[in-house]
Amino acid sequence: MMKFFSKIKLQTKILLLGGVILILAISVGGVVILRIVDTYFNDIALNRGNHAMSEIINQPLVAQSLINPTLENSKELVNLTNIIQRASIVDFIVIIDMDGIRLTHPNPNKIGLLVEGDDVSDVFLGKSYISTAAGTLGRSLRLFEPVYNGKQQVGAVIIGITVESISLMAAKIYMPIMYFLAFILCVTVVSTVYLAKHIKKILNNLEPHEIARMLEEKNSMFRTVKEGVIVINTSGYISLINDAAKRILGLDNRIEGNFFQQNIYKIDDYLANSRLEDVMKSQMPEYDSEQKLDNTIIITNRVPLIVKGKVVGAMATFRDMTELRKLAERLTGVKRYLEALRVQQHDFSNKMHVIHGLFSTQNYSDLGDYLNELMYELNEEEYSLTASVKDPILQSYLHSKLRHANELGVNLDIDIHNNIDVIDNKSIAYSLVTLLGNLINNAFDAVANEDAKDVTVIMSLHEGQLLCMIEDSGKGINPDDLDKIMNKGYSSKGEGRGYGLYIILNILSELNGKISFDSGKKAGFGVSIQIPQKNIW
Repeated sequence: MMKFFSKIKLQTKILLLGGVILILAISVGGVVILRIVDTYFNDIALNRGNHAMSEIINQPLVAQSLINPTLENSKELVNLTNIIQRASIVDFIVIIDMDGIRLTHPNPNKIGLLVEGDDVSDVFLGKSYISTAAGTLGRSLRLFEPVYNGKQQVGAVIIGITVESISLMAAKIYMPIMYFLAFILCVTVVSTVYLAKHIKKILNNLEPHEIARMLEEKNSMFRTVKEGVIVINTSGYISLINDAAKRILGLDNRIEGNFFQQNIYKIDDYLANSRLEDVMKSQMPEYDSEQKLDNTIIITNRVPLIVKGKVVGAMATFRDMTELRKLAERLTGVKRYLEALRVQQHDFSNKMHVIHGLFSTQNYSDLGDYLNELMYELNEEEYSLTASVKDPILQSYLHSKLRHANELGVNLDIDIHNNIDVIDNKSIAYSLVTLLGNLINNAFDAVANEDAKDVTVIMSLHEGQLLCMIEDSGKGINPDDLDKIMNKGYSSKGEGRGYGLYIILNILSELNGKISFDSGKKAGFGVSIQIPQKNIW
């Protein structure tokens, strides 16, 4: 039954429910009203009967006719009862003697006959009472009153109004009431149909089970999605927050639940720089904004929530970018290795071509000189870097940059003042490769079109700090642009560039490092990096 009911459309359910409630209400209300009407007209009938009884019971002719039932007294008694009956609007006035013989009756043929009804006996005992019983005129409401001659009872008076007469009086009220209830039924049915359609419109023509399923899917999505989601209302209170948001923001133990209908958690108390209220006021969305929360970096999108042209809140979706950036740095490190292999392969191929050419022409003297030159060059480079840089990742990358510099015709001088030990945390090693790679590549780009293509890299350990300085002989940077170069996407080299220094700043932020720039001195442009050794080793 419940399964069948659940398949019925919402509009049908509302109509059925409204119809059942309305029918029950009208039925109960109708019964109550009809009973009130019946009681009212019964009271009217009793009042008429009591009025007629008071009129006739005190007439001397009644007792006199019962004591001395002459023909003349009987005629006068009949006339008297007829007059009072018509005046009081009752159906009958019957006078009986102590033997139950009628002296008066609306039907003359019943006069002189024994009174009918099983409710008569008590009146001969001198009792006054009211009953409902069947008589010659049908079922009637009957009033009984004994008649006395002095202290002796000589008969009784029975005054009655038939149930049919009472019903006819009530019917004059019943019909308007029934018409009114029918009108209410029609109005309610029309209103229920309109309400059902209005509710369906509000619910976008969705059925309750469809809404329930969508809500379950929404809840499941919010619980499992990796992106954090926070929604606030117009008062600045959190109305929705998913598990990922609580985990990223560290609010698992401070906020219970995901959905809130009341103003419980103020967004500023948990996320001071959310900017959600600013977005709500300006109605301008903000996309791909980076935000640092303690040691966590998130990328967030903030949008106002607008329903039918009215702002009802604001929403932020965000993702923890720390792990993603670390992965990107590792991929960048791999790219550097591939670049180094490519340079070494190209350099090796060129040298092998020279050796093959000298050997083919049997120019052994020049071949020997060339091999000695290669051995001296390799030994000098290998010995210098191998002796100073013990970390294999950093060492191999610096070798690749020397060979890349030779390819580009750049004079790259790498000066290592202290030994650089093996870095146990490979992620940090990748970060250093990314950091140095971006700076050295920027320096290569700066001297690409210069006559003097000099780039110097100096690394040293001093007072617990790793110091790195990269200088080039390029044209330098306008001092007015020094603040702009740290902005994501800013570059003087065209669109799609300008992310190198932005990545460097993120790495330095993670390693608690510092950066400074020097432009306008002997070197075209200089960058100095300072990182605490404890954050590397």
